[in-house]
Amino acid sequence: MRVLPSPRDEAVGEAVRTRSKKPKPPKEHDEQVVVCEYLDMRHVCYFAVPNGGSRHKVEAKRMKRAGVKSGVPDLILPGHRIAVEMKRTSGSKTSPEQLEWVDKLRLMGWRVYIATGATDAIGWLGSALLRTGDAA
Repeated sequence: MRVLPSPRDEAVGEAVRTRSKKPKPPKEHDEQVVVCEYLDMRHVCYFAVPNGGSRHKVEAKRMKRAGVKSGVPDLILPGHRIAVEMKRTSGSKTSPEQLEWVDKLRLMGWRVYIATGATDAIGWLGSALLRTGDAA
């Protein structure tokens, strides 16, 4: 004889399953979009470096020949000599190539920040831009 689960057993099982699932942190792209919206609202001159994402090998080779460099920070504010490397709030690592670019840019007098999420980036940018006289 087969015993069917009671509604209570099913409810408990569902509660355990949903409780054990941790919400995933936002993707780096989504975090960067929020930072770009912040910079746009403040009319800050910046551009994004389209290094991330997956590409077909032929396209990656073509871009490399055209000067795309691995590890360049995600956001560049040229007038302020600021670069920001965006990371997810958790589960994201900085690559050796990214750390190399951080060092290169800092040696040239740039302020470079590795931000963990949009809130972190916006907080740092707000104070960095105030130091350069651009009220963000």
